[in-house]
Formats: sequence, structure tokens, C-alpha cells
Amino acid sequence: IWAPKNYERDFKGFIPLREALVHSRNLATINLVADIGVSTIRKRLAFLDVPHIPRDMSIALGNLGLSPLKMAQIFSVFANEGHMIEPRLVSKIIAKEGAVIYETRPKEIEDFTTPEQAYLMTDVLKDVVQRGTGRNAQVEGIELAGKTGTTNNNIDAWFCGYSPTIETIVWFGRDDNTPIGSKATGGALAAPAFSYYYQKLLALYPETKRSFDIPEGIYRSEYEGRSEIYTAHSPLPSNTKKPIPTYDENDAMLEIENEILEDIDPENGEIGFAPMINIDEAPVSESKMEEEDDPLHPKRKVPLTPVSNDSGTLF
Repeated sequence: IWAPKNYERDFKGFIPLREALVHSRNLATINLVADIGVSTIRKRLAFLDVPHIPRDMSIALGNLGLSPLKMAQIFSVFANEGHMIEPRLVSKIIAKEGAVIYETRPKEIEDFTTPEQAYLMTDVLKDVVQRGTGRNAQVEGIELAGKTGTTNNNIDAWFCGYSPTIETIVWFGRDDNTPIGSKATGGALAAPAFSYYYQKLLALYPETKRSFDIPEGIYRSEYEGRSEIYTAHSPLPSNTKKPIPTYDENDAMLEIENEILEDIDPENGEIGFAPMINIDEAPVSESKMEEEDDPLHPKRKVPLTPVSNDSGTLF
């Protein structure tokens, strides 16, 4: 019998997704996967060539055997504003005469998601570091986003995160797959190592970018007494506050007004729930999927101009 629990072994009922991720509330994540559907999650992971994807609800808690390199590829979607790029160990080999002997071209998926949708996750992951399970990853003077991870019996401890320009994956574990220790969690073990790296990085490269850019299409409004950001694809439930754009032509955040006005949607004048997917419908044919493009199933496109300067074959 699969009986998932929260790490604290308590239950807080229905909570916002942001709070579930900030405090690693497993049961809320399971409810989310139940709503979206395991098949939808599997399709998205397949875009990233993730091997051995589970076919049951355990996928909600990361029941996957992934390397730090593959985890870096997955997190690049958020760190790179929706553009997935495959990490590589060797970029180019140049002979002493200057001739290029070997080059790699990493696999890329353009617009795996939109910049504004990617920023929604970045904003949540910033909260993980500021007030959640990743508090030990904080570094003064730079915005960081990331997520802790701890497997059963404390066998693995993860912290996967990024700054505005650099992504970093930290993993602790034993070669024989035995427990690290009774209190060896991602927040207690991996997050401090992540923080140490960025402290040294800033000391060596003080010009490193410190703040995340807010893309166009991000809006802010109040929901249940709290200020929240949202997008046209991921609106807040209906309420009576007016959305405030957090982006202008100068990439500057606008000041939030105290005046309470009627809420409107930036696209069609209405605020409602995000569109839901019926996971019981028959599979959509490949030809139809190519014609449609929605936030959960975007077209798989390779950019005409790679983000990197590498070219050649993938090794």
C-alpha cells in the first residue's frame, strides 16, 4: 500500500500551490497531479527525454532516478525563461594550431513554456529560499530560486536552483544507496552547499547579475488577502481586485496602488479559473497536436538560432 505523508507528518487541509511548494507539502502536490492527470505529466517529461517515467501517482513526489545533469536540463526551463537547453560537459575541442576538432550542439526546445509561465515558477521558488525549506540557501545581495528534495529514508538530499544567470544543482548521496543520516534533508545538507557556492561566486565575480527580470505578461492582484502574481494562462480565481501589471517598457516593476478596483483580465476582460484538461478523453492525434499550442502542450520547436554558440553533433 502506497501511503504518502508530509515530512512533518501533519495535515493542513487545502492550501495554495505556492505554500505547498514553499513548505514541501507532499499531499497537496499529489492532489495537483490527480487534477492534472498522470498522463499529462508523463507527456511533458517525455519532451525532456526523461527515462523510466512512472505510470502511477508516485510521479507526484519525484519517483524518478535522475542524474544531476538531467536535473539541470529540467530546471533550465525555469532558469532560461521557458527555453530548455541540454547541459554538456564538453563544448568545443580546439587544436593548438587553432583548428576546431570537435564541437557539440546541445539539444534545445524553444518555448517549452512561455517566459511568463516560467517566471511564475521562479517567483514561487524564490519564496522557497526566502521563507521555506530552502532558507539555508539564502545569500545576501542576490535573488535565488530553488527547491529542496529529500528521498525516503534520507538516501538522497537535493537542492536545485538558480540565480538570474547561473543554474546550480547540488546532490548528496552514497555510492551504495544507503541512508546519509537521520536528519540529512535537502534543506539541511544540500542548501548550505548551494549557498556557499554563490557566496564564493559573488566574491570572485561581483558583477554577477543580482535580480531576476520580470517578463511582460505578469500581473499582480490580491487574492484572499495576499498579493499574488498571475498570467493570462494562469489567472487567479474570481475576486474584486484590479490586476496591476508588474512590467513596463523599461522592465521596471510598477508601484502597487492601495486603491481597490474591479478585477479584469488582461486579455478578455474576465478573470476565471485556468483551463482544465479532461484526462479521460481519447488521445489526440499527432496531426491535431501539431496544429494546437497550449501552455501544457506547446509545440516542440528547435530554435533557428541556438541560444549557445555551439554547433555540430550531440555526444
